[in-house]
Amino acid sequence: MPVSQAIPYTYGEWSLRETHERLRAMALGDPTQLVVASIGDSWTQFYGYYAGPVMRSLQAAYGDAGTGWTGLGFAGPGGAYLNGTAAYPASSVSGWSNPDDWGFAQYDSAPSPDLAASDSAVAGARITVSNGPSGCSSVRLLALGTDAGRIRYRWNGGEWAEASVAGTGHLAIRLANVPGAAWVLDLEGVSGTVNLAGLDVQKSGKGVRLHKLGGTGSRASQWVAVDAAQWQAGLAALDPRLVTVLLGTNDQAIYDPTTFKVHVQELITRVRAAVPAADILLIAPPENQLARQWPMKDYARALLELAQANDCAFLDLQPVFGEVPADYAAGSARPWFDPDGVHPAIETGGRAITDAILRLLVPPI
Repeated sequence: MPVSQAIPYTYGEWSLRETHERLRAMALGDPTQLVVASIGDSWTQFYGYYAGPVMRSLQAAYGDAGTGWTGLGFAGPGGAYLNGTAAYPASSVSGWSNPDDWGFAQYDSAPSPDLAASDSAVAGARITVSNGPSGCSSVRLLALGTDAGRIRYRWNGGEWAEASVAGTGHLAIRLANVPGAAWVLDLEGVSGTVNLAGLDVQKSGKGVRLHKLGGTGSRASQWVAVDAAQWQAGLAALDPRLVTVLLGTNDQAIYDPTTFKVHVQELITRVRAAVPAADILLIAPPENQLARQWPMKDYARALLELAQANDCAFLDLQPVFGEVPADYAAGSARPWFDPDGVHPAIETGGRAITDAILRLLVPPI
């Protein structure tokens, strides 16, 4: 059945003030940066759908300001849901010395920028981050403070350096002696309990950095269920000037559009309090193939109303995919969805999402 709705495809383009000014400044050669934080569910968490392609496209046009957030949260030892980075597999978390040494219960529930973290009270428990990019100006470790935790870290198998992760709330620890060349980083617990959320990998000079903050299976209700002050401190530490929000698919299975709207309003409020100057772009996914109780168009309308009320931009992906969900289902003439009926296909639907986002963000010549 068609899913036509009398709402605009986009709204509030002029509210992307920081985004357009910074991209234009970089196009003219000014040494500025645009830092993006992309919040969402699996559509954002999996680097291949749009987060990675959007970052690569913007960096190719404006410059590389680093790979940004590398999430260390993981849904179960050996599980599939490592948050990682938008630059995966070019930059990746390659493994844990012993998964049994780590607790992986903090997925879609930790007050970290991507709602995930890994904790351990075992001395010698290690996480290794591989394929770190060359030319980094800074690598910061974001941790959730504990009573008496200490870690040590080393670059490329060299000498260890120690740091404290004891404290309260979010800790942003600038790691010393970042190599100029590509790197492998080992992070290891020394004493106490350590609770590690992720890395912020930066480069100086003009360019774009994208923090991929998706959590597989997450709903808007989970993004606002965590401690507001801690989550806001983590987002503020990443200092984005554009925050995108793509939620709705998992919400559709649990609660109605009115409830969804309440949760997203709270998320907008928290983002605005954490990074007042940042633009906000609300993105509505298209209807999936599951024929759920509430149609996705009603969630899209809720997002549009929120954009109008909060000076946000809005992008509806329904017109991008088409009017009839069967027309873009797996096996159709336009197979833009995966066979699971809920995710976009990487090299078709994912490319269409990337194109739609870039058309809205990039100012015309």
